[in-house]
Amino acid sequence: MVFLAFVLTSGAAHAADDEEPWHVSFRIADSLKRLLDVEPLTEKRKLELYNHIAGQYAGSDQDSLLRYATKGIPLARKLKEYDMLVDCYIQAGAAHCFRANYDSAFYYFNLLESLSIERRNKWAETVAIGFYAYIYKIQGKYNSAIDYYLKALKIFESEGDYSERYVNTLTNLSEINRRLGNTEIALRYLEEAEKACHQIKAHNNYEWRLTSVLNEYAFNYLNHGDLDMALDYALQSDSINRNRYIVNLCYTHGILASIWLQRNDFDRAMQHALQSYEHAGNI
Repeated sequence: MVFLAFVLTSGAAHAADDEEPWHVSFRIADSLKRLLDVEPLTEKRKLELYNHIAGQYAGSDQDSLLRYATKGIPLARKLKEYDMLVDCYIQAGAAHCFRANYDSAFYYFNLLESLSIERRNKWAETVAIGFYAYIYKIQGKYNSAIDYYLKALKIFESEGDYSERYVNTLTNLSEINRRLGNTEIALRYLEEAEKACHQIKAHNNYEWRLTSVLNEYAFNYLNHGDLDMALDYALQSDSINRNRYIVNLCYTHGILASIWLQRNDFDRAMQHALQSYEHAGNI
């Protein structure tokens, strides 16, 4: 599965090899929350802390993410701190996405889109468009999702923005076409995504995007009954993804469970199914 562009991975690079990065993020969040009790704090400093705390919970603790993102919104509006207001809208909308509260998610992404157009912020506009597409994809409204992803792709290309979000959009288009049975189109988008992904190795989210691409290859081969190729790509994803990106870990182990189930290796299938379930519980 290809997920949300907002997901932050700060702190993960400093985690010990045997420590899951969200544990590090939670410790950082706890340290930042203690700063809220230090007086005096200016409103701007308080807003900055809300923003940073929310960021530490991205992709892991949606209740805390939403709590601190929504605390920041009125302050950001009052102080006219538009960049942080953009962050707050993204964080709040993404938290509702994780919780499948799509009406509430649309509310925040509509605010984000209006603000981005008003401020002529193409980056924020494509974030809003990408989230619209993502929600439609989750709801099975694939034609609408494709329309929005193509709209985002057009903006990326017109802006010369071939960043990790460009990779994300291509991979999502591949996923949708796979689900629709358009294998040739799906693989074409995936090949473009893989090529673009290798051009962003310096980006913090490079490995997140690469594991998404590898998972998608595995899904395609699994659907066509090529279990050897599916296993190869899933294991590549797992080797990169280990102890890093919880959402992709959930999907990688789901794929591995399906592969071993089809090979009648029920012990391995159960092992990976349980790991997928465990990771899902931490989202």
